[in-house]
Amino acid sequence: MTFRAQGGTPYFWGSGTWAQVSAVNPGTSGVLANVTDVGADGTTVRWNGSRWKPVGGVANLKSFGPAVSGITNATETIVLQTLIPAGLLQANDAIRVWLYPTKSGSTDAASGRFRMGTAGTIADTQILSGNWLGATGITGGFVWDAKIVSNTSVLRTGNNNSTSSPIAGSGTSAIVAAVSITDVSTNPMYFSVTLVSGGATDTVACQNGYIQWVA
Repeated sequence: MTFRAQGGTPYFWGSGTWAQVSAVNPGTSGVLANVTDVGADGTTVRWNGSRWKPVGGVANLKSFGPAVSGITNATETIVLQTLIPAGLLQANDAIRVWLYPTKSGSTDAASGRFRMGTAGTIADTQILSGNWLGATGITGGFVWDAKIVSNTSVLRTGNNNSTSSPIAGSGTSAIVAAVSITDVSTNPMYFSVTLVSGGATDTVACQNGYIQWVA
């Protein structure tokens, strides 16, 4: 990884893992680096004088592939998952999820959960849960934010009276308490989005979705 000058301004055009890039203090705001193990195709980050942040404030950590279908009430199924390197997330960053689930009919509700932990399974800590499609709902599109409060706690933000799309609208419920998680500064963490059917009649599918790092 080397510095190159362009128009008198230093730019960092090298590539490396997050562990390699995060160990570098280039000393000049605006320096760029490509992080190879953040996001499917790498992520460009910018030094702001004190830390590396995604260019433009948002980076895609995971994009959906082919649709996942046939999810029953037997097993909570992971439909989106990303592995976040240790130290990437800092206080006041957020993980943003966009999700577009569907159901095969209008009998059973469909519920979903966010999980964070080191295992990458449904045994990881649950930070959000709700019926994302009601019994009569067949299609939906939702956005959620999970705010990093500290290295060991995360908070669901937005309309906490809604299990569907907390970013939109308003609610009458008080904000929920932050959830304790394994230290994100020293541990690689899986962030998983899961779906499960609420009954034996309808199956659940997911057409598209994204997990983003907002900083």
